Amino acid sequence: MGYMTTPYRNGDRFSTKGEQVNFISAMRSEFGRAQRLALSSLCTKFGIGVLGVLAVVSPSEISSRIIIGLSALGQVVLFLLRWKSDELQNTGNQLRLAALLENGLGVRPSPTEVAIFKSRVGDYGEKADTSAYYASKLGQGQDRLVDIVSESAYFTENIARLSAYIFYVAICVAVVILVITFVALVFVPIPQTSLQIAAKVFIIAVVFWIADDVIVLAIRYRALETACHEIVIASDTYFKVGELHRREDAFAILTRYHSATAAAPPFPVGLYRRRHDELNANWAPVVASRSIASR
Repeated sequence: MGYMTTPYRNGDRFSTKGEQVNFISAMRSEFGRAQRLALSSLCTKFGIGVLGVLAVVSPSEISSRIIIGLSALGQVVLFLLRWKSDELQNTGNQLRLAALLENGLGVRPSPTEVAIFKSRVGDYGEKADTSAYYASKLGQGQDRLVDIVSESAYFTENIARLSAYIFYVAICVAVVILVITFVALVFVPIPQTSLQIAAKVFIIAVVFWIADDVIVLAIRYRALETACHEIVIASDTYFKVGELHRREDAFAILTRYHSATAAAPPFPVGLYRRRHDELNANWAPVVASRSIASR
């Protein structure tokens, strides 16, 4: 979408002078950081499970205590990673909403909104060319807003579907690990100390915890896919009714998309980049048909 100039009050008038703001570049940066932290939190959770296994098989009670202490520290690290990832994801969603409004309707952020975003992400006036981020050829207005929202929803739907498939596989793996872990810890005879018994209980709890987290993520991705599919269909209906559509319908579609993505977890790292060209090619006929219909 390129750069925007931030309006600010100069006496009784608004000036177009000000710092450059690139919402799309900032949005992509926040989502990328959220994805990396989400991956780190998942790896940390598996690491905690590995430490629990080491506590069971360790011959020394002192080393078992150290390992369990590291596991407790890992819980703190995991909490911080999840908290920061959720914060970055939320900021990215707010930046995406601002980008959609500016690019679709030409609605620029107020100085207050810019100040809030700057307090969260700093100076994001990077010199990146994002003018071609949205494929829509329509002029600014409610039709372009619906067009770019449906484009975003189409991409989100497909990435969410692939993410759900990945986590369905992860669910199968987690269930196998859960069964193996349970059998190994309960039925394999290992010399027991009270600390090692506690470590056994801890490992089983962590494995259940990991499996539950993977299942919840798969469900959330599937819910996001369904919601975005409905938004794409609603957008298509919007253009089919021709002159009957209203500005309120456009904002309703925008609100539905923002609500759906606000509840979504970060996507696995790299999925968007891998599918980008294919999805762009699939969406190109839609852009062309809407561009012709608007003439």
